[in-house]
This record gives sequence, C-alpha cells and structure tokens, in this order.
Amino acid sequence: MKKMTIAAMAASTLSISGCSVFDENIASPAEEVVENTVMQKPGESRDYFQSNGGQATDEYQATVKNITHYVRGLMHDLVENLTEVTSQTPVGVTSFVYVDSDLQTTSLLGNQISESFMHEIHQFGIPVVDYKLMDNLQITDEGDFIYSRDYTKLSASVEIDYILTGTLAKHLGGYLLNARIIDIQTKSIVSSAQGFVPEHIARGLMKHGEKNGIRLTQG
Repeated sequence: MKKMTIAAMAASTLSISGCSVFDENIASPAEEVVENTVMQKPGESRDYFQSNGGQATDEYQATVKNITHYVRGLMHDLVENLTEVTSQTPVGVTSFVYVDSDLQTTSLLGNQISESFMHEIHQFGIPVVDYKLMDNLQITDEGDFIYSRDYTKLSASVEIDYILTGTLAKHLGGYLLNARIIDIQTKSIVSSAQGFVPEHIARGLMKHGEKNGIRLTQG
C-alpha cells in the first residue's frame, strides 16, 4: 500500500489538474444538458438520467435535480473507462478547483462536487479515504467535531493509491467540469470524464447562514 503525506497529496493534485478537449458528443453548454444514460449496477436499473420531457422551469428543475445528479453522470463515465482501481485500492477525493486560477482556489460548488464523489465512489464498492478526519474527537460548547482542514490536526500520512480530482471552468449558462482519477505513484491518469452543470443547479447551493441568497444575521 502506498503512503503519502497530506502535503504530497496536494502536490500531486496540482501537477495533473489540467483541462482536456471536450467530447464532441457533449451538448452545447449554453443549452440545458439532459443526460439520457441510465447508470446501472449489476442487477439494478435506475432512471437518474432520464429527461422529464416537458417545459420545466429552472425553479422546477432545481427541485428535482441537484449537484448529485450531475456527479452521478460523471462517475458513470469514470467507471466505464476505469481499469486499475479495484476494491483493494483506496481512493482519496479532493476539492474541484478553478482551472483559470492558481489551482488552489475552490468554492462551495467545488467542495460539494468532491463530497458527492465520495458517496458515488463508495456506492461502487471502492474504498474511500476521508483524510480530513482528525485522530481525536474535538468536543466544544459549539458541538462535537471530527473533521478539520487544519493539517496539524490530521494524520501525517494516509493510505491512498489513487486520487479523484478535477477542475471547474465558468461557462455561458453554467460550469464545465473535468474529473479524473490519478495514480499517486506514477501521476498517470487512469480514468477521466467531462460534463456540465447548469447555472441554476449551481445557484441552488447556498452557504450556511444564507436563505434564498440573503445572509442571515442576528439582531
């Protein structure tokens, strides 16, 4: 099993977070993207990607679809061309970063995409390493916590063979997504996928303390 430090994990993410040419079969980002592929596991049939087939408003679509819907589509594509990752190869997932930044800039959207991917990978029976887990519970007056983004509170090394990472690019009508799974040791891409998240779906995410775009304050 390969070991890597938290710092090394970040470095490997930076070294391969590029952007590839989009598949010509993907619809224009300026249009509403409607996937008509059904992701299936053995013995299981789902209709996550079926069109509603009607003139739905943005508000209505936002209630029946969210980021998870689009991440499932990307995960389906990643698994289709995946050969090396197995139930014995731990995977870590990083935040999706903006491709036109220093690759150290993300957002609520980028963080939620990574959170959704952690669930989808686990659903496929692939072990996922949650490296933001602290070694000890932190109990305070505000609550009981086990997560942290402070590297000094995290394990110095983690057992990870592969990293799922990706980039975001703001585009007319939404965001272009580039996802890839990378071998930590060789830095080679073992699977990749590209997709699009419509603007109204991204707007459905709100920071805590906000309601309908209005920040809540005490007074």
